[in-house]
Amino acid sequence: MDIRHIKNFGQVISFCDLDNVAFDLYCYPGYPHDIHDNYGSLAVEEFFNMIICKLECYNEKVYRVSTSVFAIPYDNNNPMTISISYKLKTYELNRRTVTINNVQ
Repeated sequence: MDIRHIKNFGQVISFCDLDNVAFDLYCYPGYPHDIHDNYGSLAVEEFFNMIICKLECYNEKVYRVSTSVFAIPYDNNNPMTISISYKLKTYELNRRTVTINNVQ
């Protein structure tokens, strides 16, 4: 999955009526400076694509929340953490569940 095809989470929140809808957010702690500094900017996109592919195993809808945060619709079966092995290092991304109600 190419990172450019991921839906923007801000657009979903802004333009969809969400009534008590929950999402699981998976956060890489801060922008991946170590990946960028060690392997270059193309490596960051490759790393993010690995995150997206992993999340697609749990739900086909993956949203980009911010630079290093991705979301999928909430499901009790979604893992509490996901592990990404990249360049012989393992990165852990923790789940945070958020519920949105923007119906006025």
